[in-house]
Amino acid sequence: MEDYTEYIIFDLRLSLKTAEVYCQVIRDYLEFAKQRGISADEADNLFIEEFLKAREIDSRTKAKYCSALSSYYDFKYKNGDIDSHPVALIEK
Repeated sequence: MEDYTEYIIFDLRLSLKTAEVYCQVIRDYLEFAKQRGISADEADNLFIEEFLKAREIDSRTKAKYCSALSSYYDFKYKNGDIDSHPVALIEK
């Protein structure tokens, strides 16, 4: 998580407030995956949609969550941790 935080602050140049929000979304997402016995590296777009539905959020917040998840999977993809980007298939 520390490497991801550095990535969004220094590489993406997000504000500290935005970085805090993104990190909270990702921590929530990782806990959701853990509770279901799924590795975030193995998650697909259907799992991400399940996560978003479980949050019962409005469309504006959903877009924010998708941006956070997209940056997380961009980071994982650039580091070679995953072969595909599951957020790309999510309707924002």
